[in-house]
Amino acid sequence: MIPPEIIDAVSALKKMASDVAWHENGLSHETLIALSVSEIALEGLFLRIRIPQTIDAFYTMIQLEWGSGRNTVNLQRIEWKAGHNNPNIGPSELRSDYLASTHIHKFDDNYLINKGRMRPRNLPLARPIYPDPATLEDFFASAANAFIIPELSSVERPAFQQSLL
Repeated sequence: MIPPEIIDAVSALKKMASDVAWHENGLSHETLIALSVSEIALEGLFLRIRIPQTIDAFYTMIQLEWGSGRNTVNLQRIEWKAGHNNPNIGPSELRSDYLASTHIHKFDDNYLINKGRMRPRNLPLARPIYPDPATLEDFFASAANAFIIPELSSVERPAFQQSLL
């Protein structure tokens, strides 16, 4: 069961409660940022950002998570310039939909309220983002709005990405 304070935090104004520390992870750079709500850090509530080491940075992912290690629950995710196929489940407007570009896996579409948990298979349902962000900076601004974390739009990018700008 996801605790009520974590469910409430998804739709609340959040602040980054730790520094951004980028780590190389294979072909991408990744950071995990602790989050707070109303100046109170919530145990296990994190924002994960993964940026591929490519010139265009397509497939950048920003995800809201709760927990740690094998017990981590993905709550909401936004992906830039990445395709996605929705399975034939959930609301009729989302079933079997193919999304060709930037999309968001919203908490509300993937949370099973009667079971108190997320749908199986890692946030299977997504919606397109309109307008499709043209740049990585636009994508981060869209993510800041979607996750209700205003300072997300100004997160310093990893050193390899800054040298490409």
